[in-house]
Amino acid sequence: MQTQKVKASLGKKNGKEQQNSLLFYLGGARNVSVKQLNTPMDLITLTRTGIPKRALTSLAKNTSLSLKELAQAIHLSERTLQRYSEDHILDKAATEKVIALAQLYHYGEEVFGSQEKFNGWMRHPSVYFGGKPPLTLLDTTTGLSLIQDELIRIEHGVFA
Repeated sequence: MQTQKVKASLGKKNGKEQQNSLLFYLGGARNVSVKQLNTPMDLITLTRTGIPKRALTSLAKNTSLSLKELAQAIHLSERTLQRYSEDHILDKAATEKVIALAQLYHYGEEVFGSQEKFNGWMRHPSVYFGGKPPLTLLDTTTGLSLIQDELIRIEHGVFA
């Protein structure tokens, strides 16, 4: 099931385009320890190795998420993130969450056609999410799954 989610989150692009798109959110290959992100095994390798804080900083810039919002999503305090150097390697749990967020934002951009439209949707309260914006659900795996499920419904024209 996790493999299906990875494939869905990488979208309909071919391997090279998927790699470039996901790497874009993380600031490019210079920010990660692997040369490619084409398969679930590449993502596992990256998670185990960890990513530097600068990849998180790139994710913030490329998604319009604030450092505070990202800190909440990956379960670190904003102050702790501020203290980390740009070369500080995040632990496995934080790295996995950052990768999941990059995948979600990549997929959301594909579904909505632009990052601006997806960002607007993420910040707008939704009945499907109990009147809360999807952005408020990023701190849990279940929340990420709910957002992804809703994106799949939107992509296929099935609105809740």
